[in-house]
Order: sequence, then C-alpha cells, then structure tokens
Amino acid sequence: MTLRRRLQILVTMLAVAGVLSSYWVFRLNVRHLKLNEGSPSGTLFSDILGAFISAALVLIGVVVLVWFYLERYVISPLEALRNELRSVANGNIHQVIKIAKPVEISRAAQDAENMRRRLVAQIDRTRQAEQGIADNAPLVKHVRGALTATKLVGIHPNLDVTGFTRPAVGMIAGDWWDCVDVPDGIAIALVDVMGHGPEAGVTGLQIKSVLNAGLASGLPIGQLLRRISNDLSSVESLLASAFVAVIPDDKGQPMTWINAGHPAALLQTRAGIQQLGSTGPVLGALGNDWVQHATVLPSGSRLVVVSDGLIESRDSSGYELGLLGLENIVKQIPTESHAQEICDQILNSTREVSSTWQKDDVTVLTVARRLSP
Repeated sequence: MTLRRRLQILVTMLAVAGVLSSYWVFRLNVRHLKLNEGSPSGTLFSDILGAFISAALVLIGVVVLVWFYLERYVISPLEALRNELRSVANGNIHQVIKIAKPVEISRAAQDAENMRRRLVAQIDRTRQAEQGIADNAPLVKHVRGALTATKLVGIHPNLDVTGFTRPAVGMIAGDWWDCVDVPDGIAIALVDVMGHGPEAGVTGLQIKSVLNAGLASGLPIGQLLRRISNDLSSVESLLASAFVAVIPDDKGQPMTWINAGHPAALLQTRAGIQQLGSTGPVLGALGNDWVQHATVLPSGSRLVVVSDGLIESRDSSGYELGLLGLENIVKQIPTESHAQEICDQILNSTREVSSTWQKDDVTVLTVARRLSP
C-alpha cells in the first residue's frame, strides 16, 4: 500500500470519527433537553442542529486543509524526489537532484545529489582508465602523469585551489593546469596546447617544465612566457594559450597575471564578476609581448579559469555556453563554497546540457580566497 493511500485512509478515519463525535454530542444535548424541559422548541432544536452542522463543516474543512498540506508538502515533494532518482537510475546521470521544500526532504535530496556527483566522478575516472588501457601505450600513462598538477608544499591557509582536466576521448590532453609554491604565495597556470595526442602532450610538458621552474624561482611571468614562446617558435611546435597568475598569501597585495590568448578568466567579488581577458598573443606566435596586470583578490572572492573546450561546448540545439553562460553558472554558486565545490558545480552544470562534452579537452581551475578568521 502506498503512502498516499495510507494517508488517505487515516485522514478519512479522522474525518468520520470527528463527524460521529459531533453527532453524538448533538444527540446528548437533545436528550438532555428532553429530560429537563420536555420537547425542545423548534427554534432551540434548529439552533442545536445548526451548531452541529457548522461544527461538522468546520471539521471537514480542517480535514481537507490537512490533506492539502500533506499532498503539497509531503507527498508531492517525495514524488518529485522519486522521479529524479528514477531518472538517474535509468541512466541520466547528469540529472540534478534538487527539491526546494520542505527542508527535511530538501536535505535528503541534497544527500542524494552529493552521492550522484561522487558516482559521476567515479564514472569519469573509470572512463579515463579505460581510455588509457585502450590506448595501450606507456607514453600515454607517463605523459598524463607528468602533466598532473603539482602538490603544494607551503602553507596557504586563506587560499583554496583545485582543478580538473578531462581529455577528449582516446586522446592525450593538450590542456593542463598546475599550482606551485612561490615566494610569499602561490602561482597558478592553465595552458591549452592546440591539438591532441602525443605531440600536444610533449609540447605541454615542455611548457610545464620551464614555467614551473621559473615561477618557483620568482621570475617575472612575462619573462617566462617570452622564453617559452621563443622555444616553441624555434622548434615549430604547436601554439598554446595560457593564463598565469601569481597570488600572494597577503590579501592586501594584488595578484599579478597575464593572459596569453586564453579565454577570459572570471574574478568574482562582492562587487560582481570581472573578466580578465587577453593581454597578448598566444605562445609560439609571431609576437612575444604581454601586458602584466595587477588585480586585488579580496577575502571571499574566487577566480575561475577554464579552457575553450568548456565554454565552446554546445547543447542539443547548437547553442554555445560561452563566457556569459559560464558567468551565469558562477553567479548561482553559493558564496561560501570551497574551490572543489565551485569546480564540481561548473562541470555538472555544463554536462547537464552539453552534447559535445567528449569532443575536446576540458579543464577547469578555481581559486577561492577564504574569508579571514
């Protein structure tokens, strides 16, 4: 028997019991009048009968209202949660599980959504493992491992960094991101080598080795990018775009950054969202001059950098996400979210509508400066 049927029986029983109780009280009153005053007058009898009918109608109204609230705030949310869970169970793993009210069912839905996200992450890792096996090449394993983000050694209590890279199906990613310790802070980089496969992977390794070593030594970003760009041009390697920033631990000091032909990064503060657009050409091109900017990254702010594989993803109607779509996603993420939660929300929101998800490398890098204790 369903919960709705059980509640219907319970409410009906309460209604019948209430009406019978009112009728019993009515009969007792009439009998009392007959014993003490003889036959009650027609007016008095009508008043008692009217009171009984009014009480019965009020009771029925209360029962109907109770059923309305049970249907709207218990049964309907449970049905909605069941339908979303059924959709996920039927294979639509990107269906977001979200119920707004009531709070208890909303919390259960949030727990289910967290479980769904973990399952999606596990599926992604499984697919990447399968791709590595299918490629059947030690080069793939070594290149992917070498392009994995470096683990921070220094202590940066107010900075929270995370990222994600998903290669195109069957390919070595041309994208990579990293975060390294630098004097008095951290440096982040997201580099997108144009193309896929071993050649893109080797070019990515060349850039990473020079860039990380130079950043860790405290060399200026522009100087490093010029060295990398000249090296790429001399060996006729693939072109690459990059976003590189040095973020100090001290929130009072601005971060310095350069965007070498990369899609604009998004800096969200209490004042709104600012696009950190291109400040020079891509690496390996004819030009090698970039303007370095200094921008404050205040407490509670977050920086989002993505590769073009994400913002160029399209839905089934051919509509491109673009920077505007990415901004709309970032605006909807709670301000207290950690970097990992921001990254997950961007990926999940994009995958829900994207029909081109596996056609290009996708990389997301997020930095959040925590609120000061």
